[in-house]
Amino acid sequence: MPQKKDQMQRNSAHVHNQDKRRPVSKAYVAALEDRLAWLEKKLSEKERERGADDAHAVAGSSDVSSLQVEEDQSPSPSGPSDTIHRQSSCEPAERLQIDNETGEIREYGPTSMFKHLPAAPASPTSMGRSSLGAYCASTGTQDSFALGALDEFSCAEALRLFFAFFNPWCMWVDETRFRQDMDRDGGRQGSIANRHTRTAFYSPLLHLSMLAIGFMYLEKPSYAEKMAISDSLAQAAAQFFQEEVEAARLSAVIGLMLLGSHHAGHARQSLGYIYSGTGLRLSRIRIDSSSWVEKGLISAEMKRSRDRVWHCAYIQDKLWSTYVGRAPAPSLRHYRMPFPDVNEEEDAAGWIGHNRNGQHILVPSWQSSTTVWTSKLARVIELLLENV
Repeated sequence: MPQKKDQMQRNSAHVHNQDKRRPVSKAYVAALEDRLAWLEKKLSEKERERGADDAHAVAGSSDVSSLQVEEDQSPSPSGPSDTIHRQSSCEPAERLQIDNETGEIREYGPTSMFKHLPAAPASPTSMGRSSLGAYCASTGTQDSFALGALDEFSCAEALRLFFAFFNPWCMWVDETRFRQDMDRDGGRQGSIANRHTRTAFYSPLLHLSMLAIGFMYLEKPSYAEKMAISDSLAQAAAQFFQEEVEAARLSAVIGLMLLGSHHAGHARQSLGYIYSGTGLRLSRIRIDSSSWVEKGLISAEMKRSRDRVWHCAYIQDKLWSTYVGRAPAPSLRHYRMPFPDVNEEEDAAGWIGHNRNGQHILVPSWQSSTTVWTSKLARVIELLLENV
């Protein structure tokens, strides 16, 4: 009887025909409370700055409205209130800097590693050649060489190094599924542009973006040659942009974000930010799809893949936002996406390292745990970015 009573109470607590709202998560409520506490603290600080004798220091009024009242009642445009208003208006411009080489105006927020750079001289004669211009000039003559002259061994080694040193920290690509789908077309690695396979785990854009990053880990050739080949591969990947974006799969999302990482590694922050941002907004994976698995619309494996790509995109966005000092895009306050679970099998998978004698040793990779805790650290970064 008590069991039946409890069941009746649960059924009466939620009427599907009347209330279709989703329950608010504890994390969402906690984030709102943190934000409210921070806003109240800032309001109190502003009120103390204005002083108790300020006639316009009304509780609950915003800084903008108070400054506007002071400006309207000021007897002279050169009065104190006008000075305050002009200083407030100039504050957003402090995020902007003129690039030393190109003369372009760039936005560097409080967290950006470029915030400390000195201001560029105003003279246009000091503007040098932009890195993007050099990139376009170099790739214009290297495309055919990069795709036609690369041997299978170099491509295979670049992929191995990518999976060994770049992929583990965020689990960008499912290596097993990627290699399975890559082998569908067969053929030489140099004919990537002619491959027709496009799945959630493989596409030419993704493949070329991975090679562009992996080639920079090779010991040979020289750095300049590796950079030229890497840029050529990135340019070849970009040629698939329209085709893969129009019918985007998970592979296109990761491929674009990797392409952004490549450009960031070569000091092309704006270009990298655009590619990564495009991949992030293509993701369409910000919603928990557990109900689809229950209905049999997608498999549990596909849900795990979608969640993995989402958290990868989420982490990358927070790092990008911190790096360039811009506002983050997706927020866990708006999207009810749980943190990933630790997969013990993935943690136990071997990773080949080196000991002090230079010998290869096989150690646990801890890939899953690394991704889980990196996701949680990204959440901390998000809170910092929202409150700086």
